[in-house]
Amino acid sequence: MGLSKCNITEVCCLVFPRVQDELLNLLEINNELEKNEIISSLVKLGFFYRYTVEFSQDIWDIIQEKSIVFWDKYIKTITPPPAQGFNDMKKIMKPVNGECIATPEITTKVNLYNKINKELDRVEKNKDLLKSQILDLMRINCTEAETNGMILLDNRGIKLAGFNKKFTVRKEKDLDA
Repeated sequence: MGLSKCNITEVCCLVFPRVQDELLNLLEINNELEKNEIISSLVKLGFFYRYTVEFSQDIWDIIQEKSIVFWDKYIKTITPPPAQGFNDMKKIMKPVNGECIATPEITTKVNLYNKINKELDRVEKNKDLLKSQILDLMRINCTEAETNGMILLDNRGIKLAGFNKKFTVRKEKDLDA
């Protein structure tokens, strides 16, 4: 079915990036697997979703346009698309032995990375301290709480936090409402 002939009412989405390594290993082991076997296995593992959506010509036009651009820019020219983050970069980096002299730009970025990591460590320690303090105050002030868990409500009766083997807190955007 060509792009221009499609009248979508259901969209099947295969969440492929999360399982592509496992799928490639599976195919290397048994290259005679049928497509239905692979799909049924992915469905059972929770990597295949079906959504019913209304057809939108505007969205379809955007998909067509971006598909043509992608095809012309990357497929026809046999050019890989640019990396989209650290996980992509790890996959395209070739293992090398040797040394490289850092440019001032790289040095600045490494220093910034280290500074951010220190700040994240400090924030994580503060977060753990706050969790501990909140749980202790819940334990002291919530005398009627059941032994299998506690829920902390604000003065309007809206859940702020809870503990049932795991500590949960409402997100900040929900607290402002």
